[in-house]
Amino acid sequence: MNTYGPTEATVVATAADFVPGQRLTIGRPLAGYESLLLDQLGQLVPLGQAGELCIGGPALAAGYLNRPELSAAKFNTVSELPNGFVGRLYRTGDLARFEAEGNIDFLGRIDTQVKIRGFRVELAEIESLLLQWPGIRNAAVALKEGADGVKKLIAYLILAPDHLLDERAVRAYLRERLAPYMLPAALVPLTAFPLLTSGKVDRKALPYPVSGDQPPARELTLPRNPLEAAIYAAWQKRFDTADISVTDDFFDIGGNSLLASLIISELRQQPDFQGLSVKEMYTRRTIEALAAAVAADAATAAASPAPDPALASPLTRASTFTRLITAILQLGSVAAFYAVPVFFLNLSLHFRPVFAEWSYLALVLAGVASVVGYVPLACLLVVLVKWLIIGRFRAGEYPLWGFYYFRFWVVKKLVEAAPTPLLSATPFLALFYRLLGAKIGKNVYLGTTRVLCFDLLTIGDGASIAREAALLGYRIERDRLIIGPTTVGRDAYVGLRAIMDGHTSLGDGAELDDLSVLPAGRQVPAQEGWLGSPARRVREVPLTPLRPVAGPGAGYLLAQLSAIALMLLVPTVASLPIIALLYESVQRFGAEPSLLSLLPLSALYVLLLIVVLVAIKRVVAGRQADGTLPLYSLAYVRHWVADAVLAQSLTLLKSLYATIYTPFWLRLLGAKIGYRAEVSTLNHISAEHLTVGAGSFLADSVSVGAPRVQHGLVSVLPTVVGPRTFVGNGAVLAGGTVLGTNNLIGALSSAPTDTPPDGTSWVGSPAFLLPNRPVSTSFAPELTFDPPARLVWARRIIELFKIVLPFTFTFITFAVLYHYSHWHLLHYTFWSSVVTGTGALVGLIFGFSILTALIKWILIGRYRPSEKPLWSSFVWRNELVNSLCESYVYPFWQAALLGTPFATWFFQLMGSHFGHSVYMDTTEITEFDLAWVADHAVLNNGSTIQTHLFEDRVMKMSNLRIGRYATVGTSCVVLYDSVIGPGATLKSLSLLMKGEQLPANTRWQGIPSSFIPNG
Repeated sequence: MNTYGPTEATVVATAADFVPGQRLTIGRPLAGYESLLLDQLGQLVPLGQAGELCIGGPALAAGYLNRPELSAAKFNTVSELPNGFVGRLYRTGDLARFEAEGNIDFLGRIDTQVKIRGFRVELAEIESLLLQWPGIRNAAVALKEGADGVKKLIAYLILAPDHLLDERAVRAYLRERLAPYMLPAALVPLTAFPLLTSGKVDRKALPYPVSGDQPPARELTLPRNPLEAAIYAAWQKRFDTADISVTDDFFDIGGNSLLASLIISELRQQPDFQGLSVKEMYTRRTIEALAAAVAADAATAAASPAPDPALASPLTRASTFTRLITAILQLGSVAAFYAVPVFFLNLSLHFRPVFAEWSYLALVLAGVASVVGYVPLACLLVVLVKWLIIGRFRAGEYPLWGFYYFRFWVVKKLVEAAPTPLLSATPFLALFYRLLGAKIGKNVYLGTTRVLCFDLLTIGDGASIAREAALLGYRIERDRLIIGPTTVGRDAYVGLRAIMDGHTSLGDGAELDDLSVLPAGRQVPAQEGWLGSPARRVREVPLTPLRPVAGPGAGYLLAQLSAIALMLLVPTVASLPIIALLYESVQRFGAEPSLLSLLPLSALYVLLLIVVLVAIKRVVAGRQADGTLPLYSLAYVRHWVADAVLAQSLTLLKSLYATIYTPFWLRLLGAKIGYRAEVSTLNHISAEHLTVGAGSFLADSVSVGAPRVQHGLVSVLPTVVGPRTFVGNGAVLAGGTVLGTNNLIGALSSAPTDTPPDGTSWVGSPAFLLPNRPVSTSFAPELTFDPPARLVWARRIIELFKIVLPFTFTFITFAVLYHYSHWHLLHYTFWSSVVTGTGALVGLIFGFSILTALIKWILIGRYRPSEKPLWSSFVWRNELVNSLCESYVYPFWQAALLGTPFATWFFQLMGSHFGHSVYMDTTEITEFDLAWVADHAVLNNGSTIQTHLFEDRVMKMSNLRIGRYATVGTSCVVLYDSVIGPGATLKSLSLLMKGEQLPANTRWQGIPSSFIPNG
């Protein structure tokens, strides 16, 4: 009998009967023991693959005496694995695999792991296979570095007496069983191995094979033309080996997404390859295929692009004097924006003696009327100012920072401040946009508020515009404001987070799918379906007879208005107890001491908001079933309320997201969130229709399971995210998506239409397979997936402050403003109080912005390129700083300054590197010190400067550089370690991969980005 078992598991844990002539294994677990094989992320490995042998059961030791660090590293408590196991495991450090019969094949120690070409290789796994070859008595594999500095795997063999090595046969045998990067470069017979005093093989003392003694590891096809030679040289440099054939698959020999970006960026420095896309490496994986593609492209267009004709023409820039006057006018407008709430506060205080004579019921009714009446009054004010200031939007190009731009900016700010989020997905939003000049037909569904140049927007009857779709009608590029018309035909569909640039049209019945962009100048014919970035024709939309969609009836409109009013009252209802308690505190202790009570009162306000929103969800919306329901029905109003609860929470409770408490909150709304799942700040989820498996991670700005509204019907489908799956920043999972175990959906990407195989990674729109994704194994599981109790409690405490502090800043701001205005009205005139109150409000918000910067420098210091595990205080401190920015500074300070020359000021205070005259219409920057943006660069609406990613629950961050006059388009995501060259343009809805570099004065678009010939 052969037995196996470490002392930590009470000596014997598995056993196997020895049968002559059969392969010897360590058998199966004994009764009371559990044997699991886990990978580097703590996941079960598939049958037949090697993994670390881990033992569970009641016989495990409690740990090592007086060695808590070693105990924590070797004894782990794991959450539920796919096989149902939950409990303590001892990590043996031994490598093994399960045979088909269930016996465990012992492969050796896991500490023989080496890294080559970015892959971790278990030497014991190769040695085990070699030992199965007849005539090989012993085998040792080592990573050796030659005189040329290139590292190679060398296999050393001790042969049986009188046995000759059939090297060709051995290599063929290994090729059938090992990945290409695991194949030894040489097989070296020895008579004996050098040994250490412990009796183990001394791998360092094994000799490097003499050059010429070994035949080539395999037959190589060398480059046959200059294009192949250039690509071959780039591969050689990055793979540190000459053992490359032009027929090798990039990913089979160890390539990954980061290496692809680095190699492509390096090749772009040569004229022949300047337009090469990273995506080409995924679709043409060999040197010969890649070279052939470059040659084919060169036959149809010059690979060295000509400048965009529009950008090469002389620019009529705003003069210095005009820019100065515009900046002054913008500052004055910002002051006017702040003066509006101060005016209404002073107005209410001015009439306070009158209100004192009213009955309690009259006061309540007046309060409700003022809150509900805010929406139509605010909308009418925006309409009035729009027609007074800009009149009709007109297509054309206008100098950035000029007077027309100033008028455009004022209207844009007012529209953004309007209460349109509460009107979205209702008929009232279309009414508002019609008043602003848009030509919108009957029974149009508008789920988005990303609309601006109204007079140039035409939407036909029955069309449907999904959530987060952008029909802005403008873009900023190279010191120019470019405005153009947008047309959506009858019964056409614009998908979730899709973008139609100016000068585009969608024909009758046509469809622009989710996460797709229609570039300027493109027209989609009727009844065609287009998909991707940039969008391309993928199908014909069948012309089926549809029953006429009944318009909204009086009953529906009344119910929808009531639902809007209800959601408007949420913050007011939650704040009433806070106001009462604060008033009581002021009466007892005075105004200044009462400020100290605002921290606990902020925590109470968060709880009250949660209670009110959950009550509305459960009482008004009720349970939401999967399926289809008619638009303009009471069932739809209930569905709208459920979505509005989530939307309100993303505004009012934004600091609650991306915390340890987020899963509990989403479970209250009906979502099924697994153990230790992480959910960041989402753009949208349909809570009751969402299932997230244990250990999964949904990153920032993800949209999951949004309903599809088309032809008067609302389709709601369940969405499933399997265990240990990562959904990247800005990704879109359509309703009905099912992801398996340990999948990855990349940043700004959609999920594949079919359920992807477990363990696969996907990127793009449409999604394509991402082979050989680099996996981080830098940190132990207790810092990523299975934290000890002390880290859980530490995170809970820190994140309580992350949630509450922004509310405390807000309450102090408005409490001080109220107290000041009340005092000032008693001693000075009404208008004096409005003017000085506006100054006080600006001063308070400015002061708390400075305080936020101080907190950043105290808690974080300077961000530097590094990796940090999820369960570390750095990550939580970083999230606290971001929470103060996102929930206080950005809405109260930064939002008013976007689109002005002063928009970069706060980010520079936080450590970002901005040149002068940068146009900035985004706040999506987190690791501030890692962002480098040069003079006259443009960051368009909704663009993301993504200086970190959270794959494998490790926060990886690094620098990102954007050159002079470079443009980042609407809703683009630029990943860290990338460079956008001077004058280069990344057009709307594009993804710039890690390590990618865009050459100067070139234009790119796509997910990932692809070259646009000649602009």
